[in-house]
Amino acid sequence: MSTMTKIRQFAHELAQGRRNHPQACSRWDAVRNFRRWSRALRPGASALADGAPWIPFAARDFLEKALRPEMRVCEYGSGGSTLFFASRVRELVSVEHDALWAEKVSAVMAAHRGAAWTLNLRVPQPEPGAAGRADSDPDGYVSSGVAFTGCSLRNYATAIDAFPDGHFDVVLVDGRARPSCTKHALPKLRAGGLLILDNAERESYRTCHELPAALGWPCRDYFGPGPYVSYFWRATIWQKTGAPAPR
Repeated sequence: MSTMTKIRQFAHELAQGRRNHPQACSRWDAVRNFRRWSRALRPGASALADGAPWIPFAARDFLEKALRPEMRVCEYGSGGSTLFFASRVRELVSVEHDALWAEKVSAVMAAHRGAAWTLNLRVPQPEPGAAGRADSDPDGYVSSGVAFTGCSLRNYATAIDAFPDGHFDVVLVDGRARPSCTKHALPKLRAGGLLILDNAERESYRTCHELPAALGWPCRDYFGPGPYVSYFWRATIWQKTGAPAPR
């Protein structure tokens, strides 16, 4: 993609974003990320190679300031975010559905020193009736991907249940069956902890917004450019209310 084509594409995405997400898309914040966006579109660039989370730049910048060495993090979906978190926090749990991808991430992490890391591989399982469930239903445990037709991701979404309530400071929901993962993540966050939903603009994720909203958790949207794709998108971050329990 030529520089001029990138500029036109960026301007188009910014104008559209300002129309659809006026409060979540600061013109200045978007424009100042143009160089990062353009560089991430270079041939061969990837989140795993860069050790970067595949989320909007504004959300990444927020996380870089919010993360602390003593924190515990759980992520649904592994990759560049795994390296990003592992270098910044005390404990990291990754839940992954793809065995081949899990091997690639594990190979990279083998040479990485950082947080105590646990990879939970939870592959989809065939289940009668799964094909008729809506992927927007937190109790459905399904994904819209064609490869997952007729399969349940219950074991994937519920992997976090192995941990005590209030265990994690941050949970990133950026994998499969996100409404189901969000449902199970809520009690596992400590008060003051952060719940992050990537691609939050998708209609099928509306219940991901409704669940923390019903609990009165404040949120902030981060809409704008991010790495590896030409379009803009949105991540939403909620903060769990209540007084933090002592560790």
